[in-house]
Amino acid sequence: MNSFGHRAFDLPGRFGEAKIIEHPAVASCAVVGVPDERRGQAIKAFIKLLPGHHPSQQMIDEIQKHVKTRLAAHEYPREFEFMDEFPMTVTGKIRRRDLREREARQALIQDLRLVPDLAGRCLDREADVEQVAHLLLQTNHCLY
Repeated sequence: MNSFGHRAFDLPGRFGEAKIIEHPAVASCAVVGVPDERRGQAIKAFIKLLPGHHPSQQMIDEIQKHVKTRLAAHEYPREFEFMDEFPMTVTGKIRRRDLREREARQALIQDLRLVPDLAGRCLDREADVEQVAHLLLQTNHCLY
């Protein structure tokens, strides 16, 4: 992950995951770099909770507080998302690439909603936006 032009994800991501998993409500997690307007990329944590715990803003605050006391300010995730299941490889590892691609697609779709198409009108139909985002990501013409 690049943050303010510095490669800042390789180790902090793994350390971040280890510290998040230490929280008693967390079953597993994956930390990836996602597009961020201000930083270039931000750290986002995808979290699967143990049975009996429910996603909420209070849970996010609790996990953030837990992680902030154990990591440097630039290492802890700024964004959190709860998931029921992670995309997995055949060997049982979390496919972080799929998570990064999903986030890049969402950021690109958001950007495309603001860009006028060739006819001078906005791409306001979801199918148009999804199709253009898919084509751009397939042909590697996006900056994400």
